[in-house]
Amino acid sequence: MSEPTTLVDVPGQPFSYGGSLQAQVDALDDRVAKLRESGSLDKTVLQRISKFFRIRSIYNSNAIEGNELSEGETRLVVEQGLTIAGRSLKDHLEATNLARALDFFESIASNDQPITESDIRQIHQLILKEISDDDAGRYRSVDVIITGSAFKPTAPHDVSREMSELGDWVKSATSQGLGCSPVVLAAAAHARFAQIHPFIDGNGRTARILMNLLLMRSGYPIAVVTKDERQRYYESLEESQSSNLTAFLALVIDDVSEALDTWEEAAREREEEVQSYESLAERFRMPADDREAREFEVFRAAMDLLRSQFAQAAQDMWDYGAQVYFKDFDLITQDRYLQLKRTGTAKRTWFFRVDFRYGAKSARYLFWFVRTRQHVRNQVTSIAPVSVIISREHPSDSFFYLTLDELRQAGREDLPELRAITFDPAGESYYSIYAGDQVRSEQISSLVQSFVAQVVQRNFQSP
Repeated sequence: MSEPTTLVDVPGQPFSYGGSLQAQVDALDDRVAKLRESGSLDKTVLQRISKFFRIRSIYNSNAIEGNELSEGETRLVVEQGLTIAGRSLKDHLEATNLARALDFFESIASNDQPITESDIRQIHQLILKEISDDDAGRYRSVDVIITGSAFKPTAPHDVSREMSELGDWVKSATSQGLGCSPVVLAAAAHARFAQIHPFIDGNGRTARILMNLLLMRSGYPIAVVTKDERQRYYESLEESQSSNLTAFLALVIDDVSEALDTWEEAAREREEEVQSYESLAERFRMPADDREAREFEVFRAAMDLLRSQFAQAAQDMWDYGAQVYFKDFDLITQDRYLQLKRTGTAKRTWFFRVDFRYGAKSARYLFWFVRTRQHVRNQVTSIAPVSVIISREHPSDSFFYLTLDELRQAGREDLPELRAITFDPAGESYYSIYAGDQVRSEQISSLVQSFVAQVVQRNFQSP
């Protein structure tokens, strides 16, 4: 019988979260502190990052609520003021309004004054301008029902009081910090706002801006909840309505961590520029080796297909009522591919993650790139020098991962047989690598189906 999870209370709010997440929270705090202390986030870097996140944030926040503009169309509407044929006026207004709300967001995030209830209402007013002027910035006076949720938001006669209390708490959080990580405070602010649900419409967009206000005010990158995470986002918010913030905080940690990757990459690029513009320019002028470039492109196409098969499998499971989440961390770059091939090590090689959940049970599997083992290459001499290896979260809800071989050696029996996947460009075929480095040529659909079936059978079906 496993030991009960230690809960950590959020100061001043009716939430707690699993103590297993604390290490992840602390790690984010340390990463931000190191970036700030190094002075690597200068004005040039911050402007570059802000521009990158702006359109991405607008697009995803609106898409979660059903806006049909693509990310490219959103950019054209916001940056060039264009009208997109076949898209509604409401879709256009939601994009431009959210852009204006983000302008206001940046202005209050960059000053030293505490964030107030009035600021929150102003953000909402900008979001609904010309869409629903009568409701913009005004608290609702009627009951509301959240579609698909059993939770009942605050009664209308209590909305003003509870929002005043939330405003006071946010003011304290942005002036005193409350002795708690900004990541936790931001997640709690969003969850509490969602509990109150103070407006007729526009609550989600306002809540996400409020969350990011608390992050940016403390010098953290914003958390962009993507359209692909919509199901996980809604379900974790639903869970937070019972005061358990664990699942939602885990989502926020994931998104802030991903944003920090961008910060760190931008800071590194800036440092290289400052140290040697001449060397950087020479690198841009130097053409990549044609053979290795072609090798990488073939590998990249194969991995793109592999990723899409796992993403489709997760979607198919959802369609049949199972909770299977797919989280994409993007494809490996050519530089990192070549670094793995030559040295065996490279940073940031996460590929994607597949999360299985049923009731209180969960199993998270992380797929990431490593150099192909020599024993495997001896069996198939034309096999790619880089493979996708599989790890599993251990212990549960810790967001700490061990390879399946490591877990098997530690005595775990509930693991799938598949250990890694690679590709043979000469034969244009995929190879599955099983325990003991057994290598088998397989159809991609077969290896994906087999992996998913074994995870379900060994983790969620009663013996």
